[in-house]
Amino acid sequence: MGADSPYARHFDIDWSERLTLPFLGSGFDAELANGAISLALDPRDGVLALRYHETFYPLHPHSYLQVLADVRWPALADLCTAGAGLQPGDEAENRRRLSGVLATPGHREAIAEGLEAISRDAARLHAIHDAQPWRLADWKTAGRHLSYRRFFEIAGLVGMRVEAVGVFEDTHHLIIELVREGILDGLRIDHVDGLADPLGYLRRLRDAVGPAPSIITEKILERKEPFPTDWPVQGTTGYEFIGALADVLVDEWGQKRLQQAFTALKPPDRQNSYSEERRSAKRQMLMENFAGEVAGVARLARAIADADGLEFDRGALAGAIRSLIIALPVYRTYTTATVVPEGDRILVQGVRKDAIEAAEGTNSVPRSILWPAFWSTIRILPKQVPAPNSGGASSNSAARSWQRRWKTPFSIGKTPSSP
Repeated sequence: MGADSPYARHFDIDWSERLTLPFLGSGFDAELANGAISLALDPRDGVLALRYHETFYPLHPHSYLQVLADVRWPALADLCTAGAGLQPGDEAENRRRLSGVLATPGHREAIAEGLEAISRDAARLHAIHDAQPWRLADWKTAGRHLSYRRFFEIAGLVGMRVEAVGVFEDTHHLIIELVREGILDGLRIDHVDGLADPLGYLRRLRDAVGPAPSIITEKILERKEPFPTDWPVQGTTGYEFIGALADVLVDEWGQKRLQQAFTALKPPDRQNSYSEERRSAKRQMLMENFAGEVAGVARLARAIADADGLEFDRGALAGAIRSLIIALPVYRTYTTATVVPEGDRILVQGVRKDAIEAAEGTNSVPRSILWPAFWSTIRILPKQVPAPNSGGASSNSAARSWQRRWKTPFSIGKTPSSP
């Protein structure tokens, strides 16, 4: 059903474009040419679908008439009529109508024959694919332009908008019920930093389950990074303990030997320090593995820049975003649409100069262009703060969208000047 689905807003999907389905072994055209894609009936639900090997991707019911109306098989015409009347969210009625068509003597066989004939027409299959609210894509390259927020770089796991009250209630109903019945007495929250608002989520969860159950979070803490004291939980899953234990068990002299081996293995023209190698590795991940995410944030930053009356190449924005992420010494910040923690404000003020200098050196962008671009990437505001030449223009809607789509939102509460 695409954006018409009652669950479309449960997932963090940009419905201004087609939903990316990154499950092909190569590009759609190549798979089509190889005969790997065909039109078929899903044997489980009895709906029209594009079949790729043993997986069925259901067509939007309203596209039935568009793609099949001119076929000459009466059975397919009946299926088109049934499909055109399907309504989002009414699965029982949908299946009843389609089952009625298939139950007619001879219809199933005639439909299978008709679909097989259509599947031999590559142009028609392409048109059917183009008519859907989703697009099949090569899993190896889909990450360059995804229409949704994913779990790290696993394209098959789509982020859910649990910050929305209705989504939280729908996805946590069973868990909360099990806690209240005494079946569960503790909860572990994995990847809590992947949420748009961890504090808001944990407070809502605590309110729902009460004070008794133990709640621990999979929170990655850097050295000397404090655990958020306002989180209503018992603590973490223990990564920091494992790190401390490793420090106790590892001989300090062994670190020196490893450093010597690390230096000896590098070619003469790459005698960089470990910190430089780490920055290089971060940049490579952002340039390759997370290029799609950076591009998406750059588009949102461009909307903020346009509202501020600033003009520059999108590449400058992307370069500023990458440099800022590379410079951050912690996993993420915790600014929301209404709150900027003082620690986050101090943190970003501390890294902005390093990020600017790194972006200048890497991207060869003049400071006169880069600094406004950098400001547009960090003006993710919980309140209106004028940026240079903005005349106080508000770009909060883009900022809020960015906060949900990217996990290191932040702001500096003053008008910037070139460092």
